[in-house]
Amino acid sequence: MSTASLADRLAARRRARIGTWAIVAGAALAVIGLAAVAWFSPVLALERVEVTGTELTDPDAVAEYVTDAHAGTPLPQIRRGRLEEAIVAEFPKADTVTVSWAGPRALAVEVSDRQPVLSVPAGDAFERYDITGRIIDRVPEAPDGLPVLGLAEGADAPAAVGAAVAFIDAVPAAQREHITSMRAGSDQDLRMLYDHEGTEVTVHFGSPEDTARKFEVALALMRTGATEIDVSVPEVPVTR
Repeated sequence: MSTASLADRLAARRRARIGTWAIVAGAALAVIGLAAVAWFSPVLALERVEVTGTELTDPDAVAEYVTDAHAGTPLPQIRRGRLEEAIVAEFPKADTVTVSWAGPRALAVEVSDRQPVLSVPAGDAFERYDITGRIIDRVPEAPDGLPVLGLAEGADAPAAVGAAVAFIDAVPAAQREHITSMRAGSDQDLRMLYDHEGTEVTVHFGSPEDTARKFEVALALMRTGATEIDVSVPEVPVTR
């Protein structure tokens, strides 16, 4: 093989490599250019907000909040994680929020609200609490489908509410709707009115510890026709 032939082949390889790098560089510049256009382009500016999933949170208020904050902003500039955190902070009835693109100029906001599990009389209204023991809101009338917690005079309200929601959390979901009301002399003195097949049963649970076991024992005793049950010591239940 001649020296000239080898030199020609090496030169050809160099030209091929340069061509390949030129193509790669051109593609990268094109991507950067498109990203820059998307970042600043009014074509992707936010115009519409779609809110779904809310039960307690006002969807129109959420849409207005997002629009006021980001209307006209190109979608790539909107930090969705930060927006989700901001919506949860602004709307305390919301539990989780997911923000996603819904087209070239729209955002979809899916809100999952905190679920009330207990209501507590508060003056002439009722406060609703979620399963964490945090207050959700205040409503003028006793909410349908929620047990009402009555507090004995002098009871530590936050401790009693915490004990009550811990109790409810341990009760199987299918049975929660049959709890008509609860009463707490303290966080160690919980009582419940339970609708068992149309018969009202009073159950004394004592502390919320070992609730699942206590409830299982109480349910078995209800089936015997007992209407007053004490399972504060589940190994030695008492019926009347």
